Amino acid sequence: MNGTDNIQAIRRLEAVQISDAGLFVLAVHAFAEATIRRTISATTEEYRDANFAYLVNEYRRYLLEQNAGVYHRDLDVLRHLSNTHHKTNRVRHEFESLDPEEIRIATQHLVSFCSLAGLPVEKELGRLKQALDVWNERKTLGELESENCALRQNYEKIRTDHLELLQKYDELSRHRDEKEHLLRALSRAEKSLADEEKSSSKKAERIEELRKERGKLKNELHEKNREIESLKEAEKKLEQFKELLVHAQTRMDYERMVVRLTAEQTAVLSQIALDKDFLIKGTAGTGKTLVLLKAIEKAKGRGTGKANAQNELGLQEISGSVALLTYTNTLVKYD
Repeated sequence: MNGTDNIQAIRRLEAVQISDAGLFVLAVHAFAEATIRRTISATTEEYRDANFAYLVNEYRRYLLEQNAGVYHRDLDVLRHLSNTHHKTNRVRHEFESLDPEEIRIATQHLVSFCSLAGLPVEKELGRLKQALDVWNERKTLGELESENCALRQNYEKIRTDHLELLQKYDELSRHRDEKEHLLRALSRAEKSLADEEKSSSKKAERIEELRKERGKLKNELHEKNREIESLKEAEKKLEQFKELLVHAQTRMDYERMVVRLTAEQTAVLSQIALDKDFLIKGTAGTGKTLVLLKAIEKAKGRGTGKANAQNELGLQEISGSVALLTYTNTLVKYD
């Protein structure tokens, strides 16, 4: 797939994004898998039947080898994709619908993945990124505290049950393996019984023995299905826990991306000294306000790792709160 093909693929994703959340998530994962297979030459026999998680791990190893072990800031998206891939199975096999919030999560995963893969599709991703606009909304401290309180309560409740859930999940996996074993054994027993009944000798004792074995296996299979069904609620809760973590991490990844200074903004920031007036000019959306906020953070010694960060801006010290007089409505709610 060349550059033109990548652009066309992103446009196809854009068309799906506005139609259905489930299909969009499925399409994003399909795009990522196709890119991974193409990059690591996964069309060979070795990778032909490889599952998504295996391909993602191989791609991660490939990237680390290509970059001499240097960690890329977007590598985490591979883990996020693996952790959310089960949703695509629900869409693929059960045609299940997904919450619209999944569009925003998948979009952020797509943006990070394209960055990680070095795909020159930033312009085409522009319209897709509009789905992330809801995350740009600034809320009052009270609103955020209320939301965070609800999230913390939900998180703590699930985290408390996490160990028990993992134990139940292991038990569920064991039961499913045993079910597969029983199904194979039942299939063999039914085949043996059918062969024996067709046989010219038709030994009654052998036929009766096989029928009893088949009945026993059916009873065991019925009991195993009952045990599996009783543990499905635990599996559902564990998936909710994983989704909560992925959602929180994806949101943090997005916010880090939004507040990351460009090279030009960094250069401007390095020239600011708060012991005198300064003027930053630029058109709307060029990041003037972000530079101001970063200048204040730097003056307070945040995000620099240096105790004397204040001196870099010509100040002896800034501590406590900072009063910011602004005519920008967005900043009114900035925390």
